[in-house]
Amino acid sequence: MLTSSWQIKDPKVLLHIFFTICGLAPTTALWSYAPTIVGSFGFGRLQANALVSVGQWISVFLIIVAGFAADKTGRRGLVVLFGVLCQWTFMVAFRGLPDDSSAGLKFGILTMGTATCSWWHSVNGSWLSINASCPEKRAIRMALFIMAANCAGIVGGQLFRSDDLPYYHRGWSVIVGLMSTALFSASILAVLYWRANVSLRKSGTENGSMEEAMSNVQSEKTTLYQRQELPASLKANRKHVKNVRGSKFDATNEFLVADALDSQKPAQENCITALEPSMTDGGLDESFSHLEGNSPTTTETPGSHLSSNSEVYSIQAIVLSTRVAHNLNQSNLNATLVGAAIRIAHNLGLHKIESDPKICVETREGWHKTIETEVGRRCWNQLVIQDYFQIPFTGTYIIHPWHYTTSLPINCHDEDMMVREEETPTINSYPRTLSRIASLMPRLMDGLGPATAPYTLADVARHVARSDQDLRKIMRDAPRFLRVQTEDEADSFSWLPAARHSLTLSAADKIIMIHRPTLYHSFQLPALTRTRTTCVAAAMTIFHAYEYISKELTVPIWIHSAFCVTAAMVIGLELLFRESHVDDEARRLRAAMTVAAQRLRSQKSDVIAERGVALIDTVLGVEEDLVIKVMRLTHSDDQSLKSAQRDIVNNMIADNTIMAKFLALSPAVDGNFCLDTGGFQVDDWLGDATEWFRDGEPDFLNSFDMVYPYTSVD
Repeated sequence: MLTSSWQIKDPKVLLHIFFTICGLAPTTALWSYAPTIVGSFGFGRLQANALVSVGQWISVFLIIVAGFAADKTGRRGLVVLFGVLCQWTFMVAFRGLPDDSSAGLKFGILTMGTATCSWWHSVNGSWLSINASCPEKRAIRMALFIMAANCAGIVGGQLFRSDDLPYYHRGWSVIVGLMSTALFSASILAVLYWRANVSLRKSGTENGSMEEAMSNVQSEKTTLYQRQELPASLKANRKHVKNVRGSKFDATNEFLVADALDSQKPAQENCITALEPSMTDGGLDESFSHLEGNSPTTTETPGSHLSSNSEVYSIQAIVLSTRVAHNLNQSNLNATLVGAAIRIAHNLGLHKIESDPKICVETREGWHKTIETEVGRRCWNQLVIQDYFQIPFTGTYIIHPWHYTTSLPINCHDEDMMVREEETPTINSYPRTLSRIASLMPRLMDGLGPATAPYTLADVARHVARSDQDLRKIMRDAPRFLRVQTEDEADSFSWLPAARHSLTLSAADKIIMIHRPTLYHSFQLPALTRTRTTCVAAAMTIFHAYEYISKELTVPIWIHSAFCVTAAMVIGLELLFRESHVDDEARRLRAAMTVAAQRLRSQKSDVIAERGVALIDTVLGVEEDLVIKVMRLTHSDDQSLKSAQRDIVNNMIADNTIMAKFLALSPAVDGNFCLDTGGFQVDDWLGDATEWFRDGEPDFLNSFDMVYPYTSVD
């Protein structure tokens, strides 16, 4: 088995991790606050944002130069050391500038500081990876490396604080300290690798990595995997899959099968689940190595890239990347990778996994077959969910419902893989329900008509109403524990409250997505009033669920902040198109937006949350401008005043006035935004959920017992 002592005690790996955190933390801080800093030099907001991009363009060039130099010379350590030295020089220079220095001098040094930020990072990753003695160690190294980069983002988000304005003296002092530490660590690393090279030459070993040479010198023999011999049938099947590009799923990966054959491991380590994937044998991290174009076994081996070497671990890595990709502003990259993962799944035959009711998990062969099949189902199910939930934004989908036969993952516990009743909570309960919701999206898309000849608004509205009822039926039929809180659930399943809250968010968001084709029209056409009130109720449900998630300190995931953005758009339209802006309902809506903005502002390293705050600030500001414009109008009757207000809003949207205000607004993360709610207590709207639904409003969630998702029942 792979021991944990290597990861913890290897000094070079620890130095790489420590050095990465110290060296990258200033990068996160500068890329986030550089526009604010440049603006303090006397430049306007738009001009400051444009000027900051100069350093980033230079950084692109430097990254290419660093990679080229490292490949040509093979001196990755020197390239990294030089890169850190350059960054340290400009950081120290900027910190030493007098406060009254000229704007041009400050901008020049800051630009070079941002340009040299992290240009050595990719070479550092290559430096760490290429010195691994085996693919298993490389996988673990890269996993630690990625986690270190994420930790650096958390640290960097805390460097520039509002109480340190306007010059951020304390923040720059900390940056100088971090970069000095990084420079010292890089120097120590270079010395350690130099000594390893000396040992390599003395040992007479001309091939292999430096770690292998040092292992030879010290006569260390470490067994990373104690694999049992594979049965002849599995060997033959794996060879067939490699040759034919895998029409069957029986051989997912040698590591998976070998791991399953190890009877000493707990059963849950052999089953990679949708919510808690297994990290055994470095399989997941090995996938990320594939994503970077590195072979897990050799260097520059033909067919080692994920696009030509179909493996289930690549699919798992891509699926898992969705957890953070959107928050890190990598949505387009994630969508592209999901498309690639779907094709890899086709190559592996994951879309046509056959169910065999005769399999008995109590036998050794049946246990292995069940695990293999279940891993395939869960991977495919996640691809289907991600593909279908992109439909409202891309207007298309890749997986046609007619073209796959793989069933949902079974409702089971990983410990025994026995099929359970639907009302029995398991780790698969949530993704199974989510998959049923996702299955509505292709039908919704196809029901809008072909792109070249879309259906009329009346036909679309009828189709939307049918889809709305379909979703309500799915939620009525969902397991009760995902709809209603019980008294003993926290003791039995700690994840259940978070799953139910997330499902509430997702269901409300999907209601809005279903009504999206008619949503904008509903604010102007009385015939679509039900769509308007339904979406407003769904948006308030999202805000309410998000408030509970925030109060319970649930680990945030990207859908929480993303769905709040969706809700903010709906409430924003409601505020702009409503007739009265001073009644209690308008104050209630603005208070909900304010609370959501405060919660989003507290999220760190989350681009979606920052944009959500900017969106809410923009909408509330635009509403204020709208009220002023309407007050200046002179119309004899209410009807003409309503028409004039609609024209103003439509014009602001048509000429991108709102978009321009949003793009010009820097995301506020220092908590200094405050809305005057006219004496309305923001906690009032956080009371009983029944208060959200007025007479005449649709019972949005009541039809499937989710109006009271947080009340205890016997």
